[in-house]
Amino acid sequence: MLRKVATALVVALIASSGGLLTVSAAPRSDASINNELETYIVAHPTDFVGIDRLVFEYTGKHIAVAAAGVIGQLTAAVAAEIVAAHDTSATKAGAGDVMPMSGIPAYQIYVTTVPLSGGGAQIWGTWDFPDTWAGQGAPFDIAATSVSMNTCVQMSNLAIWTYKVGGGSTNLGSQRAVFPATGVEWNVQDYVSGFASMADRGTTRVEVHRGSGCPPTVQVGAAFNYDANQGNGSIVSIGFNFGFLSVSFSAPVLDRPEGAGPIYFNI
Repeated sequence: MLRKVATALVVALIASSGGLLTVSAAPRSDASINNELETYIVAHPTDFVGIDRLVFEYTGKHIAVAAAGVIGQLTAAVAAEIVAAHDTSATKAGAGDVMPMSGIPAYQIYVTTVPLSGGGAQIWGTWDFPDTWAGQGAPFDIAATSVSMNTCVQMSNLAIWTYKVGGGSTNLGSQRAVFPATGVEWNVQDYVSGFASMADRGTTRVEVHRGSGCPPTVQVGAAFNYDANQGNGSIVSIGFNFGFLSVSFSAPVLDRPEGAGPIYFNI
């Protein structure tokens, strides 16, 4: 039974009247439940098993995940195996070793769809570089959360978080542009300090709800892309549509785009 549903607590009291006292716990609000979900996801964006357990406990539904380089929509358990493999390879250089700035290593990208209590869903995009890579020369990186959905669906609650190696918050992300029914572009002002990336990992959030005129059930497609840029060329243009991101620079630079998705779900 979902935790959201009030549980009747029956307490037998031995009293002179021999009466029975029934106490009903007040149900939690959708907002309170969704705030708890968001807090957990922000702190643990790739703990897919933990996120799924919490979401199912409150909503009776499961999350869905897609990962860069993996075809198809993944369960939380399968996504957790990919995270574990990435974490192992990302640290295999050993403590104190730093990758050179001559190339951009493989990094992991995930997109996760999270059903919300009371309806709607959140789309979370996450990137994670190897902790041993210090290859950013202070350029902008670009990310994009793209959606495919009916124009009656509304996007809201947009946010981005960035973290340095070791986990400290760095607040280096910002919204670049928002396109209704298409998605959101994000800036990531990455740089290196003390041979450590200041945007080593990060996550973005986009919330979707049925709006006025929507049918009872609407399908939404979601994808997440990231373009890691190593160089000082300024951005000239960005090509952005569902599941695809391309960035043009004013000078030759080394960049490495990655993407995850699409995932399809109903709200």
